[in-house]
Formats: sequence, structure tokens, C-alpha cells
Amino acid sequence: FLPLLPAPQEFSAFWITAACWDRVGLFDPGFFPAYCEDLDFRDRLRADSWICWPEAADLQARMAASNREHSLTITSDADFASHNRSSFALNRLWYLSHRRLRHDPRGTWLRQWLAEWKD
Repeated sequence: FLPLLPAPQEFSAFWITAACWDRVGLFDPGFFPAYCEDLDFRDRLRADSWICWPEAADLQARMAASNREHSLTITSDADFASHNRSSFALNRLWYLSHRRLRHDPRGTWLRQWLAEWKD
């Protein structure tokens, strides 16, 4: 796993090998449609001693310098901002949930329904 941006934006852009992906698995679909899936993935990466995080400070500094505005999606549209607030809150609850840690999917349909991005 190679983060292309320095922390705390390391999951905004990263490189991962197929072997690492196979070992750690996919992003948790319980995080819908976006937010906190990167924290869950980070936790799984850090929990596996087989996963290597090489240092790439020079690369990260160059990438950060070329990406000064970070995420434009969040602030680019008032409707997106409104939807982002609800999905962020719901996904934060799922991230902090003991059910997520037990792989108990109950409530997933309700979170997805509440987080739907409809006009």
C-alpha cells in the first residue's frame, strides 16, 4: 500500500497491489454512498502485519503541492453538500458501530435508504 498524499489525505489517492487487495478485501459496502470507508480500509490495512507501507515523503510532497484544494466535490454543489452531511453522519455511526466490527449487516438497508442522494 502506497499513499500518494501525506496524512491525513493518504486515502484520497493511493496505490495498492493486487496481492494486498486480495488479502485485505474490498471496501465495506455498508458505507453508502461515501465517507468513512477509507477509515475502515485503513484499519484493516494496519491490522495486517503482512502489509507494507513504504515511505514516499518526496512523492507525497509533490502530490500535495499539486493538489492544494483537496476535495472539490464536497464544496462544488449545494445539493452535494446537503447529501454529504447526511451520508457522512450515517457512515460515521456505522464506522463506530460494534455491529460493523462483528460483521453484522443488520440495518444496512435502512442506512442506504436514508443516505440516498435523490433530488
